[in-house]
Amino acid sequence: ARVALLPEAVKTLISWKTSVWVESSAGASAYASDQWYQESGGEIHTRKEILEKADLICGIQPLAEAEIGQMKPGAVLMGQLSALFNPKLTDYLI
Repeated sequence: ARVALLPEAVKTLISWKTSVWVESSAGASAYASDQWYQESGGEIHTRKEILEKADLICGIQPLAEAEIGQMKPGAVLMGQLSALFNPKLTDYLI
């Protein structure tokens, strides 16, 4: 299974003086527990909190249109869009 950031990457970002919020159970399919993220300096939050407050959102799967609408104005979405398979979402984002 894949996850946008493993705890090791969170630790690196924290060392660069950033704050990193991780969605609760986001790493479970990659065998990365919330506790491991916390031990690496990440903070565990709900998806809703992250969408509403994060400056940068990293993900593997494309967000739904409704979730994009919940994002903080000016936030950046970084991840796999699969534009050929999601033309409606691609049009929405453009």
